[in-house]
Amino acid sequence: MNIAVNTRSFSKKNNSGNDIEQILIALAKANPQHQFVFFINKELEITKNITLISTKASVNVISEKLWHSIQLPALLKKHKADMVIHINTINTTSTSIPQLHFINMQPKGTKRNISETLHQSKKIITSSQSFKTLLTTQYKIADEKVALVYASADSRFSPVDWKEKQSILKKYSAEKEYFLFIEEDQTEEELVQLLKAFSIFKKWQKSNLQMIIAYQKAHLPEPFLKSLKNYKYKDEVLLINFDEAMLPEITKAAYCCIHFNDNSSYLSLLQNLRSGVPVITTENDLTKEICGKAALYSPVGNLNDIAKNMILIYKDETLRNELIENGTAQLQLLNTNKPLTTLMLQLEATLQA
Repeated sequence: MNIAVNTRSFSKKNNSGNDIEQILIALAKANPQHQFVFFINKELEITKNITLISTKASVNVISEKLWHSIQLPALLKKHKADMVIHINTINTTSTSIPQLHFINMQPKGTKRNISETLHQSKKIITSSQSFKTLLTTQYKIADEKVALVYASADSRFSPVDWKEKQSILKKYSAEKEYFLFIEEDQTEEELVQLLKAFSIFKKWQKSNLQMIIAYQKAHLPEPFLKSLKNYKYKDEVLLINFDEAMLPEITKAAYCCIHFNDNSSYLSLLQNLRSGVPVITTENDLTKEICGKAALYSPVGNLNDIAKNMILIYKDETLRNELIENGTAQLQLLNTNKPLTTLMLQLEATLQA
């Protein structure tokens, strides 16, 4: 089977597209008997059954329509695709092959256009029950048409023993425990909010706990870096420009991982839970569905509440251990150990229908 994946409509300000991308890349690697063609605008680590076709992200409505009406159909024909999966877009393309939509965020467009596209789609896939409920209620999509497939953190994310943790702490934080914050396109203001919450924590807790801000882009916003130079606890804030190989290490050795806005990656939360690390995150339907009782929740942008949870998780070791245990139970509840098998069965069934 030749499966085409249209990733061109990824939103740069929402990590749900990246989460889906990781799910489908993992699916391709787990199914070498099938061929996958990704129309994408970035470099990826690939295997023999993955072909990358470089495309530029759509910059406006006209380029998006041109892509779906002319360019994409020609590429699907050229690569003999048996089906195409559209990521976080309500567009369809001119082709006779089955079209599926993998959606993890509110589609853009009028309610009528969104509803028409979703009803035309052969199958809709999402990886959260809260979003499936939105699709079936708001757009009147039949429940059986929407497949729920939870993502899964890979095996590199796993709890560490004391010896391994000390080795990681020595490598990254001078043998000191740390809070971990993974930067995900946050604004300068949001990063400053994080520093303010850390200041409140430091004011009330005479602790040597560090704050690691890990990022993948070329550099953090310059205004934020200037603010950091004058920050009272600047020597206890560590900036790490990480790559994919480093991410499991810095995650599983963290004292606690912090997420505090609606842009947080759903996959990052699963990586935290699988690593046996408690979480402080934004309170919304998705985070509560994914983390359950394995996290402490704060309203979006409420730095006092974030700081309060940082203090609470530091002072109450029993609570911290309970959150870690709840994380293990939550992963079992989500059945994240067989998502790729489930997804592959959904694709095969769609093609045969």
